[in-house]
Amino acid sequence: MSRSVLESRRVLDVSQFARSTDMRVLLIITSAIIYQCNECAAKCTRDNINDEVSFDSAIYGIANCININANDVKELEQRGCNYRSNKYGHVEKTSAVSAARVRLMCGNLPSGLDGMPVSFNYPVDASTLSADDFLIDIYNETDQTVKQVKPLCVTLGPENEKNELQTVAMIGKFGDGKGNSTYPVKVEVVSDLCFKTENGDTVNGKGLIRERDPNMNYMNARIFILHANIQPFSVKGESSWKPLVGT
Repeated sequence: MSRSVLESRRVLDVSQFARSTDMRVLLIITSAIIYQCNECAAKCTRDNINDEVSFDSAIYGIANCININANDVKELEQRGCNYRSNKYGHVEKTSAVSAARVRLMCGNLPSGLDGMPVSFNYPVDASTLSADDFLIDIYNETDQTVKQVKPLCVTLGPENEKNELQTVAMIGKFGDGKGNSTYPVKVEVVSDLCFKTENGDTVNGKGLIRERDPNMNYMNARIFILHANIQPFSVKGESSWKPLVGT
């Protein structure tokens, strides 16, 4: 397929994450990079006429801390990124995302980006996922204006196992974080994004909107339980390596 027919949409299906025992090395193993063209747009089985698919949350949870040197304490502090260091002053844990990981997922992007996960009540059909699926309204309190942006990259990782897939991680520039004067107020699905239901149908989520969610304001964003289901224990849908199973 020639570059002329390719849209500027790239979707990464991250098949698994392998962590070293000391948690300092993260190896991302990718299974496929999918390029979509205008003629190849996937068709969902049906439209979301009865509001079967719902847009359940949007959280502006990481600001200015994606695509940076996540092992540099000085940079983490300058950017206001959360981290924990060991007794030697080395970064042990951080919510920041390193430039190396971002390159694997998204290619070359600007540094100091934001992260906003958006969640739905059904799993996303990864073959239909694109950054062009989303449009975000950003409100500026200073001049009381709204501008619209699209994410620079979207991925289903790290919740990318077959029994997950309900959350899309959006990467881009969505506000000024702790400055608390610029932040998202609305996220809309603006193109054909399919969701898989229990009976195998795929429902088109185009037109789904999440707005007036307090978690879109970085200073108000919090962790909470979105869905909780009681189900029989099973390892079906887990990653390709064998999970630990108790006796």
